[in-house]
Amino acid sequence: MEYLTGLSQKENVRAACKKCGFPGHLTYQCRNYLTVDPQSRAVVPGQQRPGSESPEQDYLTPLQELRREEEELEKRREEEEAAKRERERRPTKDEETRSRHRRNELKKKKKKKRTNKHRSRSRSRSTSSS
Repeated sequence: MEYLTGLSQKENVRAACKKCGFPGHLTYQCRNYLTVDPQSRAVVPGQQRPGSESPEQDYLTPLQELRREEEELEKRREEEEAAKRERERRPTKDEETRSRHRRNELKKKKKKKRTNKHRSRSRSRSTSSS
């Protein structure tokens, strides 16, 4: 009988993570950044990340890292768009010569129109009433 009661007590006790306090995984498998009791500190010292030099440095969760990377990418895109808009505003040498050429052509056309202005006469219509 004692043997059976001992099994039931073991089933009720599950191994819990020492970092976060949640049962279901061991400390070295912990990926939770939330703790059951925020007052308690982790028993196991935190693993140092390859990029961190000091343990006092703020630890970033993967979501925070992703958000920071997205913000940096967005900032770069905005800078590139601003540079692109600036380049579009400034005319290139080819565009300047084209615009001069267009202006000269328009001036020539206006001169031609002025010279041909009085050569043609408009006919007047006669209206007949019945």
